[in-house]
Amino acid sequence: MPAAKDPLPRSLEPLPDESLPGFLLRLAHRLDLTPSHVARRASLITAEVAQAKVPASHLLMMEDVVLRVFADATRIAPAEADRLTLRPYTDRYPPLAQALVRPGKVTRPRKVFPPWLLMTHSRYCPACLAGDGTPIQNRYGGPWKRQWRLGVVFACLDHQVFLHHECRRCRLPALGGRPGSPMTMLPASPAPRLHPAQCRNP
Repeated sequence: MPAAKDPLPRSLEPLPDESLPGFLLRLAHRLDLTPSHVARRASLITAEVAQAKVPASHLLMMEDVVLRVFADATRIAPAEADRLTLRPYTDRYPPLAQALVRPGKVTRPRKVFPPWLLMTHSRYCPACLAGDGTPIQNRYGGPWKRQWRLGVVFACLDHQVFLHHECRRCRLPALGGRPGSPMTMLPASPAPRLHPAQCRNP
């Protein structure tokens, strides 16, 4: 069970449809900390190993204890924290519900689920990431959206464009880590001072 920790000194209000990785990136940028430091302070990383990563299963959901500790640390309501994950989509997208079902046990993500369900990287809309012109989004960027991780989502309905899937400069998948590596929620999470919309590929 993650231990309760002191809340972070400041936080941000989650943006509509923002993903957990996107929220962590924006919050780390605001606090001038690395995303891995923020994740550790919010108890998403519990291992003592310095190179420990945020479990990718948190993309799907945070279990109740983790959710409460995360919400307290980031100064947001548990319901807001839950909306950073894909779990709220289970009513509309049955394959997600199946990925969270473990017969006879408390609901939690399966260890194995279909590869087409959740992509190992994130698609993205450059206009969404640029922000909507408000001061907070001008400074910290717009949201990395939850739905961009789903294999069935390929277009931004707000801007009427197809989503991009790789960085235009390095040509590697966005928020995906090294090609062929296991799924990660936050690649290069120990890297300091990167803007939330900036490429995180090595």
